[in-house]
Amino acid sequence: MTDQHPRRRLVTFGAVLLIVGGAFNVLDGVTALVKPEHFNDDLLFSTLTAWGWFFAVYGVIAALIGIAVLRGSMVALWPGIVLAGFNAFTQLADIAHYPAWSIAIVVVDMFVIYAFAVQGMEMGVTEVQDEREAPDKTDRVLTTSR
Repeated sequence: MTDQHPRRRLVTFGAVLLIVGGAFNVLDGVTALVKPEHFNDDLLFSTLTAWGWFFAVYGVIAALIGIAVLRGSMVALWPGIVLAGFNAFTQLADIAHYPAWSIAIVVVDMFVIYAFAVQGMEMGVTEVQDEREAPDKTDRVLTTSR
């Protein structure tokens, strides 16, 4: 069985990574809510509880968008790119506390962005058949080949 879109496997991989990244965010959020002493309390703003709820909800949304892409939604590609980019940015804010974890999630987000962007750019490419009639013999242009 051949795939009509050769890059579809790459999108499937990106969708699975978005779901995994969403699960990581849910894990971070639940950990911040249940065991706040695990995290440092020097946040950019707000409280650890607010950050915990944010990442828990954010992770669920990311996982749902990943599932939508797996089910074939082309519209979900672009919100997936935005979510992965925003997640990479928020993980960079936490890189001082947990560098290996943050870098791993940023790498996952970059793979998601690449996979979804390649498919999104491919959506804009269409082949157009020229439906004009063949030119008359008087309209021919002679070319030379080298």
